[in-house]
Amino acid sequence: MHNQGKSIREISRELKIGTKKVRVWIKNWNSEGRLCNKKRGRKRKKICNQLKYFVEQETKLHRSMSCKSLSNKSKILFPQVSCSKTTIYRIRKLLKFDYKPPRIKQSLTEIQKAKEYFLLSIINRTKLTGEM
Repeated sequence: MHNQGKSIREISRELKIGTKKVRVWIKNWNSEGRLCNKKRGRKRKKICNQLKYFVEQETKLHRSMSCKSLSNKSKILFPQVSCSKTTIYRIRKLLKFDYKPPRIKQSLTEIQKAKEYFLLSIINRTKLTGEM
């Protein structure tokens, strides 16, 4: 249709499809009169069992190790497998590993301790006397 001189808009109206799709078809149309296969995106590599085991063991031993440092360590041990920090994160997610560093509670200052003591004494007094 395009070779016959019809515009992209006319073709899209006639076939009841979008102009973007028509442009893609025209772009991928080869000289033999067929649509050539468009290259697809790269498929993810399968994660090997050795790598899974490695991540699991290292995660158990060093819970606070980051995905980036673990991927650097895995690249040394498994040079044939490309392993990014995202891959390590994905493996950890498959293993249902959910680690958050422990919270360190700060100690109260003397002023905060005095205010807390004062508040608790008021609460205890109201409970004993029944006043509000």
